[in-house]
Amino acid sequence: MGKNHTFHILIIDNEENELSQIESAIVRNSSLKKENLKTAKNLEEAQRCYEEDPDIQAVFLDWELNNVPKEKNLAPELLKWMKQFRPHIPVYLLTASTENGVEIANEVGDLYDDYFTKEELKREPQDILGRIMNVFDMRKETPFWSAFKKYVDDFSDSWHTPGHSRGASFRDSDYLKEFYEYWGEKTFAADLSVSVEYLGSLLDSTGFVKAAEKKAAKTFGTKHTFFSTNGSSTSNKIMLQSIIKPGDKAIVDRNCHKSIHYACIQAGAEVAYLKSEYSVELGIFAPPALLEIEKKLQENEDTKVIVLTGCTYDGLLIDVRQVIALAKKYSKPNHKIKVFGIIPYIIVSV
Repeated sequence: MGKNHTFHILIIDNEENELSQIESAIVRNSSLKKENLKTAKNLEEAQRCYEEDPDIQAVFLDWELNNVPKEKNLAPELLKWMKQFRPHIPVYLLTASTENGVEIANEVGDLYDDYFTKEELKREPQDILGRIMNVFDMRKETPFWSAFKKYVDDFSDSWHTPGHSRGASFRDSDYLKEFYEYWGEKTFAADLSVSVEYLGSLLDSTGFVKAAEKKAAKTFGTKHTFFSTNGSSTSNKIMLQSIIKPGDKAIVDRNCHKSIHYACIQAGAEVAYLKSEYSVELGIFAPPALLEIEKKLQENEDTKVIVLTGCTYDGLLIDVRQVIALAKKYSKPNHKIKVFGIIPYIIVSV
């Protein structure tokens, strides 16, 4: 377990004696302490704990919930909710017997991550927790950062740009060594270019760069994630110019970052600007009204993209789901309108 990370396991069982026995077995036979274990005896407690504690990294869910009648068993409903709310957190089902586990596996499909009998968990908590911690360690791996640190620490030669050779030209200069001493050796050793073959390439997504991008895509729930080292402004231009070309129409929030306006000019797009909404009550500008967005869609049926700032620089958030619904409404089978939101920088294809 990482020194700077708290690892909590949520145990859900509506029978207090079982909860106590499982908790005692884990504390007695593993490196986890009592404060690493959270317990819940019903649906409401489980949901509240799961929502409020960001350090929960695994869940033990009693599937039988003390042998209540099947039609009253809330475990399936709870499992489905947990996987929708935080899909990356593994849920391990606790069963009365191995046979029960096989039945449950057929019933819930791939919603659960594994199952154990309660007796197994009480008898061999160290083995089971070891497997769970291995899954956690894989989830928190940093493919590019780990490879980057290894390269900086292990390779002393520099046959690529920049030309200061890991800071040697600064360190050995009477005029520049103050820079070296101020910023430190690691800063210059870690100043690398995209030509370091060992790390992979940002240009065609290979090696450790590719591994990190795949992990980022899974984290953010996207099909693909690509890293950019040229700032979010250039990222905005890249994304927009991949959608629009000369003569295409774009509906744009007038309060968007200037990189959006630059991108539209560079692409040669025809822009229909959304009116800014001023909140008299708050004294700040708000996101464009949905009626205004729909009006622009009606006036520009062949628009390619809607660009919004969400949230605004004052922290007001537009309901992007409603904007996507409008984009779908006015899309055609061979002409789908995309929604592009900046700050945070996300793109949603409709």
